[in-house]
Amino acid sequence: MIDDKDRLNLLNALKNCICGTKVTDNLDINLTLSGRCSVTSLLYPLADYVDTESGRAIASSAELSVNRFYKLSYVARYLIDLLKQNGIKVVLLKGPSTCSYYPIPEYRAFGDVDLLLCDEGDYERADKLLAEHGIVRTVNQDSHHHTSYLYDGVCIELHRKVVRAFARQAVNKRIDALFKLDDGKISYKTIIGCEYPVLTADLELLYMTLHMIEHLCNAGFGIKLLCDYTAALNVSDVDDIDKLKAYAEELGLTTFISAMADICVAYLGLSEEVYLRLTGKSARIEEIRSDSNVDELLDEIFDTGLFGKDNSNRIVVPDEAGIKGYVKEFHHQMKENFPTASGIVIIWPLLWLATLINFIKNNKRVRSTGLLNILREADRRGKIIRRMKLWKQ
Repeated sequence: MIDDKDRLNLLNALKNCICGTKVTDNLDINLTLSGRCSVTSLLYPLADYVDTESGRAIASSAELSVNRFYKLSYVARYLIDLLKQNGIKVVLLKGPSTCSYYPIPEYRAFGDVDLLLCDEGDYERADKLLAEHGIVRTVNQDSHHHTSYLYDGVCIELHRKVVRAFARQAVNKRIDALFKLDDGKISYKTIIGCEYPVLTADLELLYMTLHMIEHLCNAGFGIKLLCDYTAALNVSDVDDIDKLKAYAEELGLTTFISAMADICVAYLGLSEEVYLRLTGKSARIEEIRSDSNVDELLDEIFDTGLFGKDNSNRIVVPDEAGIKGYVKEFHHQMKENFPTASGIVIIWPLLWLATLINFIKNNKRVRSTGLLNILREADRRGKIIRRMKLWKQ
């Protein structure tokens, strides 16, 4: 269980780094916790306000982040140019684009290069082109919406879709339509002297929202994504915030965005003007901080570490209550695991059985945990997720 004081101290420190505010007092930051959340490098502006040993650890983390920032930025630029020269358009997701929202971009650590194809039909050509240039697929592919590659020690994800499919087909169709990229949905961002094609600001905010939900419904997401959300919203134009609010209403994400905004304004420095614009209500900081639902959600986010890697009991959780919700999610996972074969309805029972066997084997081999622990954790997290009323308009 994470100590409440450690959590609050880290949140206060991150708030200072996101907003670029000055610190006058010495700080007590649990670097084990910041390391689990992959945010230690963000704390470099505060390195002079912690004890000497902690300051060295933060500086070391920041140095690694800066070096990796420049290496991955170079790889991203190389790949974008390579694909463009061969008539394949992509936009950059996350990475340098997300880093650009912070006062000092290089301190925001990122681990891979994510590229989204503007035309999904270009995938086969892009895959072949990358292979021809020594950029090889990784052995394990854990998603159907992107393919992973390795190049010079850098993980590359080539996305055919912006996020993986959710268990609601109408939602997936609308998301696909929103992210059907033409020139009007692509903008260009200059980061440390390099220009990158990225999503327009409103769609980037929506993508960040969907990315959080994608991870929340799987193993969970950590506090770093909410730091990104706060930093991005604080520099967003009024029109883009209004568009995000409209997207949320259309997709049924209003409650989710409001819950995230509560944490961001109460703990991470989200502008109260932005909060009001996004949620339609004034920021009552003390009231938010004393809300037991907010506290439980923060526990869930910090327990996640980084994308649920610190908790072997975490699995995909349905956003609908009861047996019906589990059945729908199980069927969705079957279709995810067998995208081609699942088109043959008559063999569904065999595919369900194969999905169940695979699930049980993974629990034993990968998670080394019991089914009962898995179900208890899924039930606990499911209650939190269902409070978000995802996809309900």
